[in-house]
Amino acid sequence: MPPPGELTIIVAWPTRDIPESRTVIPGDLIAQGVSANVELWPWQSEDDEPPPPPKPAVPEGGWFARQMTGDPTDG
Repeated sequence: MPPPGELTIIVAWPTRDIPESRTVIPGDLIAQGVSANVELWPWQSEDDEPPPPPKPAVPEGGWFARQMTGDPTDG
């Protein structure tokens, strides 16, 4: 669950020509939604997990690129 306060969502889809963008929403709305949470697929053990997907291609110089390289300047 996000902490109280604003939650920043950052998205990008370079292969569909959608540039990186940010949207800020109140984190409290997500916390309130927990009461209506319905589990659709039960948890699986790690033995049943598929291999992780390959790292995606991300826009250079954006937030995603900095996160993948461990650059802490934009948390």
